[in-house]
Amino acid sequence: MESNKNRYRLLKEAYGLYRRKEYNKAIAILEKAAKMEWEDPYPSFLLAVSYLYADRFDMADKIIKQIAVKYPKYPPSIQLQAFLKFKSLMSVEEAISVYLDYYDAFPRDHYIQKALRNIRSAHDFAKFQKSARLTDFVHVESPPGHLKKKFRKWTGRDGSRGVAGVSDKYEKERKYLLGFKISIFVYSILVAGGLILFFLNTSMIKKLFRISPESTHKTSEIDMVELGGSSYDMIQMITVTRTLEFYSTSKSIVDDFNASKRLIKQEKYNEALMILNTLNNSNAGFRVKEKVDFLIKYVMNIRHRVFERIPIEVMLKKPHLYRGFSLKFEGKVANFKKGDNSQEFALLVDYRERDRFSGIADVFSDLGTVGLQNGDLLLFEGIFMSSIGTVNRIQLNAKSIIKIKTGQ
Repeated sequence: MESNKNRYRLLKEAYGLYRRKEYNKAIAILEKAAKMEWEDPYPSFLLAVSYLYADRFDMADKIIKQIAVKYPKYPPSIQLQAFLKFKSLMSVEEAISVYLDYYDAFPRDHYIQKALRNIRSAHDFAKFQKSARLTDFVHVESPPGHLKKKFRKWTGRDGSRGVAGVSDKYEKERKYLLGFKISIFVYSILVAGGLILFFLNTSMIKKLFRISPESTHKTSEIDMVELGGSSYDMIQMITVTRTLEFYSTSKSIVDDFNASKRLIKQEKYNEALMILNTLNNSNAGFRVKEKVDFLIKYVMNIRHRVFERIPIEVMLKKPHLYRGFSLKFEGKVANFKKGDNSQEFALLVDYRERDRFSGIADVFSDLGTVGLQNGDLLLFEGIFMSSIGTVNRIQLNAKSIIKIKTGQ
């Protein structure tokens, strides 16, 4: 078996060829290197990137999938997966949504953060997407120095598993120091926890630590969305068609926009959406509505939300204000249709007896559960998607369906 030093020299040679854009030569070396016993995904990652530049996409896809299985949190691989998805999308909204999902999972990844900022600030998405370079979105570094040495396990900043080099004679000392540091850290946590419990009562502690899975990254992301600029184009005083809502001053638009952001941070999502939908259906300018629409979609993509009971007859009076709302209903299934991986039905909301119910909601579900049929009584949770004004109905996307009673 070749020494680590010789294998490292092989990688350095392949990386040099990659940098000189001699991708096929780099591939020849990296294919040989990939067959060796590495405890690090870097050789395979560099091979995948070289395949992409050589237009051998099928081989690149195979390597990327192998890395994703063995090293699911390897940062360069995550960045590469996100970039390839971005290149295949049709709109800026889809691109932002994809990168927000990656940002949710890897909030400390600087390349993911940078990509999200650049996509959002692009004036011409199609042009930006076409000219986007892999190296602007993916960190392709030279072979890490630790590959020269004997391997040991390590944990990266994002929690991923990898390897790093260390000499054998320092291994025992390293383990001893690591154990000592862990002991000091645990002791510090216990002391700090004791002090908090001593000075704060139970209700204050609950309030202090009531943090949802998404709240850790929410503040910085929401703060990035600003109206900015001058106020002259924030409002359209003369419109071709009559708007459903109306603002008389730019200041009231800015105040409502900022209020919605505060509510999102406080996790009062339905209240925030009420304001955002008012702005979106008003005489606010295009620049305002573009950022409003982004915030609406941002809220709609949040996984953990509270579902509220709102009378359907109230929503039908002004259905344009409820897009994205998380709602809870009880009702009866009618007009049930089942597709290959989805279900559609009409929900007779607040069904009491024949021809007595509060309203009708058209439901789409891809949950693939519960085995529904006409006549079933349900407890339903879902997202308000749109309304059909001519027939006075709303459309919902199902998030949870619990069968209360089977139909007769």
